[in-house]
Amino acid sequence: MDPTDPVLNAPVNVTAGQVVCLLVRESIPLNAPFNGQDVVTVRADFAYTGANPALNSSHVVADTTLVGNPSTAGLTLIKSADKVAARPGESITYTITYANTSSGSLTNIILSDFTPAYTTFLSATNGPLSTNLTGLVITAPPSGGTGPVRWTFNGALAPGRSGTVTFSVAITQ
Repeated sequence: MDPTDPVLNAPVNVTAGQVVCLLVRESIPLNAPFNGQDVVTVRADFAYTGANPALNSSHVVADTTLVGNPSTAGLTLIKSADKVAARPGESITYTITYANTSSGSLTNIILSDFTPAYTTFLSATNGPLSTNLTGLVITAPPSGGTGPVRWTFNGALAPGRSGTVTFSVAITQ
């Protein structure tokens, strides 16, 4: 996010084919209690003008962050996309960078994401596994499908170590 990115606090009118990209920044305070949760919900309501009968739809995405023990938790995640906009038929590849910023090894790591609205799943992969990560299972929808994408790591992610996972989707509308 850039300081110049606009903050949306009112409805945004769009025309057919126009793309709106939303960025959500979520931060957990350093003094947040162990097992504390922060839930961020993004809702998009659509009212289609000129439709007879009237058409309306709503889409909701919720993200829950759970606060771990400060001496053992420290998995940081950064998600990026290879482009800021795409047209129907084009693809977008998302990269999630994970890093262990704690003083201890992390185990039982599962990263999850979901195919965004108006996209279909193409593929998922991972970068090289860090030392002590002994394996990875990727669970994803079939090509052309929608749904959750999950990377389940075996082994331990040592302090200061990091890696990446990626998934690609095709824009459908």
